[in-house]
Amino acid sequence: GRAVALNKKGDIAAASRDTSQALQLLAEPDLAAAPGIQRLHEMCVTLQGHLRMHEGTPQYDPAAALQHFQLALAIAQADNRSEIDAAPSQHRLVSGSSGSKLDVTSSLSNIGQAELHLGHYAQAETHLRQVIEGSVVPERLCGAHGNLGSVFRQQGRWLQAMEHWQEALRQARMAGEVDAEAALLAIIARYQRRVPELQGQPSVYADLASALQRLGRTPDA
Repeated sequence: GRAVALNKKGDIAAASRDTSQALQLLAEPDLAAAPGIQRLHEMCVTLQGHLRMHEGTPQYDPAAALQHFQLALAIAQADNRSEIDAAPSQHRLVSGSSGSKLDVTSSLSNIGQAELHLGHYAQAETHLRQVIEGSVVPERLCGAHGNLGSVFRQQGRWLQAMEHWQEALRQARMAGEVDAEAALLAIIARYQRRVPELQGQPSVYADLASALQRLGRTPDA
């Protein structure tokens, strides 16, 4: 809990220390079989990955983040298999954040984002599409579509990028995430101005101004 709060405050070094200490505690033999321990383990490993994704900080290391996210996915998959084996009649696909099973789409989304940072665009596209196909959570779909748009942007596939940014925007609005809505509108507006291929599309500047106003901010000139 404290490590998450420190991460949100931007104290990455302190959050990293707290997370490492928590993982050392979770590795104690007498805790290995405790109820819910795999969920805590997966959460700590995921946080370690996120702490490596802060660009402009000494801790930024997307390759290390990718390893953490891959471990988190393995933990989630193993825990879900053990739950299925214990109660096969209750097995169901995990596509959201509800229920007792760990949501693998969260780890897949994180993996795709790290691969995007590393320039591994084909792998990122594969994992982000798995999130889109497997999740019904608007916040997660917003992130996956937004990152997939960035994958296509890096490849100069502007129409596909815009298609996914627009879908990310729709999901952000469904989730009531005004910060994400404003960020996506800013991206769309920026590339509509810069990319000839996109200049014929309807302007989103009025929508951007509205979103920023709801956040108590004003758009750049």
